[in-house]
Amino acid sequence: MAKFDHDDLINIFNLSGVTGETRKEALRVAEMLAKEKEEEKLLNRQPKKPKGDFVVVLKSPGEIPDGTVASVFVIPNGDDPATLLDSIRSATVTSNLQQKKKKNVLGKFSDILFHLKNKFLKNSNIKRLTKEWCQVLTINPEQDENFIKIEKTAE
Repeated sequence: MAKFDHDDLINIFNLSGVTGETRKEALRVAEMLAKEKEEEKLLNRQPKKPKGDFVVVLKSPGEIPDGTVASVFVIPNGDDPATLLDSIRSATVTSNLQQKKKKNVLGKFSDILFHLKNKFLKNSNIKRLTKEWCQVLTINPEQDENFIKIEKTAE
């Protein structure tokens, strides 16, 4: 069924010749139904579950220690990943130069991760996917080979 707003209902009433108290009562009922529907939608809204961010890395034994944490950034395709830290550093310098209070200057990477505004990263074509540290999960080459065993059946 089509949804009608207040102006649509007034136009419908004008075209169909409905006037006076009947028109006012119909508008009151329509507004009441719209309000009830909105309240019901708010009551039935499911709370969003917090999501965890993880980075999965293929590694050889001993390369990355357990308990390592990371932050995830996205750079445009074709850009050199080796320049990511320089781009973050450049965005931080720009941010620090625009600070009104010099006691809010960002210096440590952990501070930059939490407090650097996205507009400075955007100017460097970087997008921060995680604003907090996320756990790094590691998988070794042996686990990679046996991740899903596909059994071949005789046909």
